[in-house]
Amino acid sequence: MKDPIHVLMIEDKKGGSWSAQCLEYDIATQAKGLTALLAEVRRVLNAHIELSKKLNMEPFANLKSAPPVFWKMFYLATTSVQPVSSVETLTNNAPVEGRVAELQLCH
Repeated sequence: MKDPIHVLMIEDKKGGSWSAQCLEYDIATQAKGLTALLAEVRRVLNAHIELSKKLNMEPFANLKSAPPVFWKMFYLATTSVQPVSSVETLTNNAPVEGRVAELQLCH
């Protein structure tokens, strides 16, 4: 089994949108709701995998990991979505583990 791809998901309650940040690879995406975000994560990761296959490249080979602040937020997140039900595994059979973090802003 392949190593999981970890995804941090954050809701912008004021703006009404969600953001996702992959940790192993610095890939991010946004959507209007959590369900749409999960589908978007799957779409973006699978598109990268499929394009890499067409170019005869290893998927994600040229991408750095996300900045440390996102890793910290992921491991401090209190809500875990494992496996992410609408993402589950990618076309390369890598499982996806997601966590939802509460964004706390200082005013």
